[in-house]
Amino acid sequence: MLCTGGFLVRYVSALKERAGLQKRVNASSRNVRLAQELPANASNTAPRRNPAIDPILQQFDLKRAATNPAPAPGPLKPAGP
Repeated sequence: MLCTGGFLVRYVSALKERAGLQKRVNASSRNVRLAQELPANASNTAPRRNPAIDPILQQFDLKRAATNPAPAPGPLKPAGP
């Protein structure tokens, strides 16, 4: 009987701990989702107001660096004497 009571107390405390951990997991998941949405919005609107923020966004891979297209090759010169 005493052993059963001990198991019951342990079970109830494990259930409370599980509920607390589930709340933390849900909050963390929500924060990750919000953090993923933030850069998409910030990287699109912030550079319009302040172009100096581009290097910071690029540093943290939130925005790709502007790439300049390679210059088109000029006409080929014939190899000869």
